[in-house]
Amino acid sequence: MTIKLAEGTHVQSPGTELELNFALCAFVPKSKGCRRFVFVVDGVVASTHYAYLQKVRTYKIGIPLDVVRPEGLRIHILTDDAPSPAEAGESPDVRRIGIYLAEVTLSVRPANAAPKISFIEAGRSFAAKFWPAPFSTDPWNNTGHLVGRIRSHIQRMEPASFIRFGDGEGRIFAYPDWLSGAEILHEVIRYQFGPYVLDRAEQILGCDEPGMAFQGVMTELRRLLEASLRNADGVGLPTAIHFSQEATTEKLNGYVGFASALVNGARIAHHLKAEDFFDTFAFRGVSRKGGFNEILKGLPFLGIVYHTDVGDALRKTFDIRRTSFFKIPSHHSFKVGDGEGGVSHFPEAYRDMVKSITVPSQGSVFLVGAGYLGKVYCDVIKARGGIALDVGSVLDEWTGLGRTDVSAAMRLPSFQPH
Repeated sequence: MTIKLAEGTHVQSPGTELELNFALCAFVPKSKGCRRFVFVVDGVVASTHYAYLQKVRTYKIGIPLDVVRPEGLRIHILTDDAPSPAEAGESPDVRRIGIYLAEVTLSVRPANAAPKISFIEAGRSFAAKFWPAPFSTDPWNNTGHLVGRIRSHIQRMEPASFIRFGDGEGRIFAYPDWLSGAEILHEVIRYQFGPYVLDRAEQILGCDEPGMAFQGVMTELRRLLEASLRNADGVGLPTAIHFSQEATTEKLNGYVGFASALVNGARIAHHLKAEDFFDTFAFRGVSRKGGFNEILKGLPFLGIVYHTDVGDALRKTFDIRRTSFFKIPSHHSFKVGDGEGGVSHFPEAYRDMVKSITVPSQGSVFLVGAGYLGKVYCDVIKARGGIALDVGSVLDEWTGLGRTDVSAAMRLPSFQPH
């Protein structure tokens, strides 16, 4: 069934949830101890309930208000006969049931923020211990060391991957302990890949049950990101300054993402030394301090993984002999051009991109601006002999394309307004 919200209900209201109240009849067979009902909202398992009596019961689902799409909520109710509560990870069969009392009421309730705040405080404490003192006031204090590390790899033609984990990647690892499936769907998956990513995933990943496409996407993203961390030569993580402000309702999930990125990034990349970590936005510091002149000036080759071919501008700016461009779909929330005709970056375009990336020679340098998957492309480039820099929104700063929350002062001459 699809539920359309009344006029005026579809508003973005951070810190509140839409409460759906269902009334349905369990119809538990006498031979069974109970019956399980799984509520799937827009492809995400929202809640699971068990009915023990053959009578009408009500069920509630909480959904963040800002995840509701204009076309309405797609709701499936799945059931199986369970003699006892199922083990974690079991999935119900796909027999649909009717809603016998099909009235659905809507109300708004405060979201439960207490567990998130506790996790953020734990992340803040961890940051104070993890980062040396200079990072508390100057998160870019080691950009010179970072530039030196990269130049050393270039001089030795030694493959390397320098990646960054911020609140977006952190949110992926915060599911399901700190962020719900509905929050992840809106703030991570649809935010970057578009509204129909789960439809594409159902086809490409072979997920034919409601809820399975979401789990398939999350499992694959986490696997790929974990591998990129384990293979990285340097990792950017949120420094203590990212936790310096109060975690207000509007910023709550972003702070959860920062805490998760730091805690999980440090845990997974445990093979690195303290000096191998830098701030998640350190490449912006490198750009502002002129460090890319030291890294890129006079290179014989530069690979560019981005939504727009900026090779000509980079060749002129940094006196690079040759560039090679590998096109990705633009960020869904910061579209550039025609939006790639509806092609989803993940899992659709991603697989073709992995196949297409070619490293012409050992030690070839690549700049990568590709969101969550940029870390994965860096891992691929290193495995094929290249040196990959996950510069992210630095490319948006240089071009004025893509993200809007970047500094226009860093615009390259070729992209300055005339």
